[in-house]
Amino acid sequence: PTRVLLAEDSAINRTIAERMLQKLGFEMDVVHNGLEAVEACKEVEYGIVLMDCQMPVIDGYQATRRIRAHFGKRKGPVIVALTANAGPTERQKCIDAGMDDHLSKPFSPERLEETMNSWAHKIAVSQGHPTAVR
Repeated sequence: PTRVLLAEDSAINRTIAERMLQKLGFEMDVVHNGLEAVEACKEVEYGIVLMDCQMPVIDGYQATRRIRAHFGKRKGPVIVALTANAGPTERQKCIDAGMDDHLSKPFSPERLEETMNSWAHKIAVSQGHPTAVR
């Protein structure tokens, strides 16, 4: 199973995302700001990080840059932006920061499932599990 880090400062958004991820069967850890996300990624091998873009201490963009710098050429986890801004400019800002994908809030359970399963499958294949299915 793909281990997930949820980085979200809003208690309501965090609870909703946690419940959705639990229903999908993902094992997860939760942090409340960007600095905690960076530190968690240094300590645990996550497959996917769901990164809120607007968080206290350091935002999701800066946290992503620090995570990418920490891993260097090894790339590190897949980072999926969580943002209320849905436009193409926002998506590009996320990609420029080093994020791999983008989910606009509020997202549906189906959209979260599609995104998570797609990345989990890609991770499984890259680790040599071509028949891995979630």
